[in-house]
Amino acid sequence: MIAQVSRPVSFRPVRLLRRLVLLLIVLWLVAEVIAIPVVNRIVANDVADRTREAATVKASVGDFPVIARLVLLQRVNRVAVTLDRVTGQTVPFARITFDVRNVAIDRASVFQGKPHVTSVGSGTITAIIDLADISPLAARVASAVHMEGRSLVIGGLPTAISVRSRFLPCLPAAQLAGRQVILTCTIDHVPPVWLAP
Repeated sequence: MIAQVSRPVSFRPVRLLRRLVLLLIVLWLVAEVIAIPVVNRIVANDVADRTREAATVKASVGDFPVIARLVLLQRVNRVAVTLDRVTGQTVPFARITFDVRNVAIDRASVFQGKPHVTSVGSGTITAIIDLADISPLAARVASAVHMEGRSLVIGGLPTAISVRSRFLPCLPAAQLAGRQVILTCTIDHVPPVWLAP
């Protein structure tokens, strides 16, 4: 009688599949980590092209995972764009920050390198004015500030200053913080400076 030896069933295909899945996960994680600064730079460059009045533009697009949300949902949870030293307005702004949430982005535009924001859930615009940029007198005598429509009233000065700007599409509230005025307002639409001309 011949004895038969049974060999264990080979699990090579399963092992190979596990390795392939693991490799895909690692590649996706690497792509996400690399993509975050790249997407930030693309958005900053795009906004800078539309807002030549700003000395510098910085952007931060969402949290991990940016690419998966963008490709699958056409959304990112948050976009923050900061413009520094904005001139060419009725009053110069030291800084303007757009902080928007639940941002919908056209998928095709992302792959073309020109992301197009189609909607936002909500957001805040914060604009900072250095009173010394208005006048040395304003920086010294300002005791309080408030808004009257789109005009900034500075306590201690005889006239109001218009803060009309395409960067402030909403009626802001004002507060005095040392020698700076902080204007804030909320939005529920895409900021006009983010839209293609």
